[in-house]
Amino acid sequence: MESPDRSASPETPTIVALCLSDEEGRFLIQKRPAGRSWAGFWEFPGGKVKPGERPEEALRREVVEEVGIEVGELKRFCRHAGPTAHGRVSIGFYAANAFSGSPAPRDGQTLAWSRPAELPARSWLPADQPLVDALASGPWCGLTPRLERLDPHRIASGFARAVASGVGFFVIRKATGSSWSLAEREPVRLWARRQHVRVAFGHTGGTVEGADDLHLTAESARSLNLRPVPQRTRLGVSCHDSREIGQAARLGADYLFLGPLQPTPSHPGSFGVGWERWSEWARAALCPVYAIGGLGPADLDQVRRAGGFGVAAIRAFWDE
Repeated sequence: MESPDRSASPETPTIVALCLSDEEGRFLIQKRPAGRSWAGFWEFPGGKVKPGERPEEALRREVVEEVGIEVGELKRFCRHAGPTAHGRVSIGFYAANAFSGSPAPRDGQTLAWSRPAELPARSWLPADQPLVDALASGPWCGLTPRLERLDPHRIASGFARAVASGVGFFVIRKATGSSWSLAEREPVRLWARRQHVRVAFGHTGGTVEGADDLHLTAESARSLNLRPVPQRTRLGVSCHDSREIGQAARLGADYLFLGPLQPTPSHPGSFGVGWERWSEWARAALCPVYAIGGLGPADLDQVRRAGGFGVAAIRAFWDE
């Protein structure tokens, strides 16, 4: 299966976009007007960075010009490279939750406030799609232990704690070297639909069957030359260094787990990469990045300040 071209691009984005959320958790989005390239597709407000402008300055200017508001603190929490209305570009996405003024269309576009779960139903610019999927799932991910290590009661109680805490995305793991059969996946799919959450199946090797969302270990990602799932099937990769981030980009990963950020029992002998190096790697990645390693939901703000999208946690919900 052909992989999208997400090879490395300059860290400074050529396009900037705003993910502005209101008090109800809705995001401000806009539909491109008739007569423009990609007419009818949805995007986040923003535009080109002019020569000599800092990305944050460009975004504030573009938002005033496009929707007539001024925004508060900006946190760059995702970068991507791909096709947009401006051609193939490097795009930086910034989160904000404070603004002054009333949003109004100033460039012929259609504006809307959309709840996260409603975002994927719209037609989006391709470069925005990985972030749209991440926003719909939320910034917290529950990564299960190897399920064969836990009894059914502990498995169920961990899932219940995570869902009650607002986790909307799970990566379900089995023993190293084993793969999920189609029959084994069906009860997981049914549970996910009942709970209104998204799940990806951990993959450590072997044949990939079906079109379920897939999460690769770093080892299984290294063994691949092409993306193992279709484009609209979400692909995640666990990474521990810059080389593995590069391989994930070559496979067209839609999100990354990056760590361990701090020492954890699951990585004995590792001291963790630390915030400074983690931030450097996260800001160079070309898709949403979840921090993993000794973290919980309370660490989200620091992760966002470091350039990450969210937090993936095991022991916040399960004790191995």
